[in-house]
Amino acid sequence: MASNDSKAYRPRIALTSYYQEASWGVWNAAAAIVPGTYVEAVVAAGGTPILLPPLGTDETVLDLVDGLIVVGGPDVEPTRYGASAHPRTVPQPLRDEHDTILTRAAMERGLPLFAICRGAQILNVALNGSLIQHIPDINPTANYQPGPGVFGTAAFITTPGSLIQSLLGDASEAPCYHHQAMDAVPPGLRVTAALRRRDGPGPGVRRPVRLAAGRAVPSRTKPGRPAAVPRLRPGRGELPCQSKRDVHAMTATTFDVINPSTEEIIETVSLAGLAEVDDAIARAAGAYESWRGVAPADRSLLLRRFAAAVDADLENLARLEVLNAGHTIGNARWEAGNVRDVLNYYSAAPERHFGKQIPVAGGVNITFHEPLGVVGIIVPWNFPMPIAAWGFAPALAAGNTVVLKPAEMTPLTALRLAELAREAGIPDGVFQVIPGKGSVVGERFVTHPAVRKVVFTGSTGVGKKIMAGCADQVKRVTLELGGKSANIVFDDADLEMAAAAAPGGAFDNAGQDCCARSRILVQRNVYDRFMELLEPAVKAITVGDPSDAATTMGPLISAQQRRTVAGFVPDNAAIAFQGQAPTGPGFWFPPTVLTPGLDSPSFTEEIFGPVVTVVPFTDEADAIRIANNTDYGLSGSIWTSSVDRALRVARGVEAGNLSVNSHSSVRYSTPFGGFKQSGLGRELGPDALDSFTETKNVFISTPSLT
Repeated sequence: MASNDSKAYRPRIALTSYYQEASWGVWNAAAAIVPGTYVEAVVAAGGTPILLPPLGTDETVLDLVDGLIVVGGPDVEPTRYGASAHPRTVPQPLRDEHDTILTRAAMERGLPLFAICRGAQILNVALNGSLIQHIPDINPTANYQPGPGVFGTAAFITTPGSLIQSLLGDASEAPCYHHQAMDAVPPGLRVTAALRRRDGPGPGVRRPVRLAAGRAVPSRTKPGRPAAVPRLRPGRGELPCQSKRDVHAMTATTFDVINPSTEEIIETVSLAGLAEVDDAIARAAGAYESWRGVAPADRSLLLRRFAAAVDADLENLARLEVLNAGHTIGNARWEAGNVRDVLNYYSAAPERHFGKQIPVAGGVNITFHEPLGVVGIIVPWNFPMPIAAWGFAPALAAGNTVVLKPAEMTPLTALRLAELAREAGIPDGVFQVIPGKGSVVGERFVTHPAVRKVVFTGSTGVGKKIMAGCADQVKRVTLELGGKSANIVFDDADLEMAAAAAPGGAFDNAGQDCCARSRILVQRNVYDRFMELLEPAVKAITVGDPSDAATTMGPLISAQQRRTVAGFVPDNAAIAFQGQAPTGPGFWFPPTVLTPGLDSPSFTEEIFGPVVTVVPFTDEADAIRIANNTDYGLSGSIWTSSVDRALRVARGVEAGNLSVNSHSSVRYSTPFGGFKQSGLGRELGPDALDSFTETKNVFISTPSLT
């Protein structure tokens, strides 16, 4: 019975659906369909109906609901079960397998289950029974009550030698249930309930299993794909800081996280829907007042505990990143350590984020740094751990609450960091990680009025859209976008050192770095010598298993990224030389050196892969002109033995982070950000907290002393 209390718990009942072409307005597309009467019945019974997509639902969604209804639609694929197809229906085998997996998973969980029409066929398969789709012979005098939504019964006579006769033996009648509006019981009536369960294993759809945390669980591994490796410790992809009762709706969209070195599935993560994002933002907004009220010393202590928890889990975090992102183990350890160091650095900030006393006439004037509120952070896939910390550490230190969206492809370390935050004592709602699509989670950060700032690292195109969207609410943004950085080598440089360092500046993280020095500019009179020195350095790069400490470069993140990178190296590309890369599974690409023209896409566009271009220049002015001939301005390097020249060129190059005789771009104690279309605002350094606060000015009038 439904309760009149609006706060009473309403059981969440999931309903399967099916695709059907539909039109609305100018749109024509496949719509996810479920009969409205089923939805109304759930509501009338006091439940909350939740629509599941016809394909792609991960069974873990069943942990968030209280019951499952398997609905009707086209008959289950008949040829797999020795039956003929119904003349009025088109089988959907992928949907059949999808719903069978869900049905079995519901039974494994002891979840209440109701099967309707074709859903009962699915139930029969899930129970390993023999599927009987059609009645060979119908008794035309059967007792039947036609009418929409009315369940009737019909008797039938078995045909000797038929499949149904072999199952029922000598029985001459058996019940048949359906709810179609008909004037009479026609031949070919579909049986929609299990007539008899056969002993032993039946022909139902089977699923492979994989090992996870020492137990067998159903797998979403596709046929022919290698079995997944065991998980380390990221959990099951559930949303940290979020209990089941907090979830009002579930999209059931999932994402297979792939190991880019092996192309194996290592985890399937549930992606949040709009309702979940709104819930997370509401929790963050609710936690804000108490978090900003935590005494500065106590907030500092909690951040130090968070840093200590990261340090204790450093090796596990590194191994997760090797699996998830293909980073070399040495890089991954540095990245986990960077999270620890950034947290430690900003743990000192709550007690040192000083305001000012400004001398004025007639009173006392003081300023305060007030936190903004809820901050939404969108993290890319190339450096999941450090870039996340560059956002959440100063935001938390300033007294804000954080909702963080990791990239779909690399969510595992972010999920683990959320667990570590809870273990360290960070209160619920203060730091949440919500895996999801940018079009859902990221877009909601932009449009939700309770999110007071968006921090985004990613492509310039998406950054522009976020900036435009935030303008509607005059919402604060920090953007760290693309780069096409120049590595300028002058003739007075130590050429051996510059050539030895160049591969690291271009190919670190397989070139998937917005700071990659992907344009090498070499003074013309030493160009040939530099190329002679560069070739052995490039060919010495060891590309392979990122878990091997001897490996210096791992794979690209995905097959799509490999296709993108390969597009910059066509058959007629001006390849100077290449290194080696593994063959077989994995998204490998060899380190490649090109000598293109100045207008070549490989020289002008961000590649985000292990491809570097080398061009000559004549003098300082020419080098600066070529370096600045780009929409980007994030980073760069200058190689020279002259301090005067280093300073002149550094002042002339339009980039936010420059290094002399080095490729170092990022230190947590110094500001980081770009010029032009490489971004807006600065991260890291002592002033980062200012971008997560508002300055409040307070004037206190004092009486004149007489």
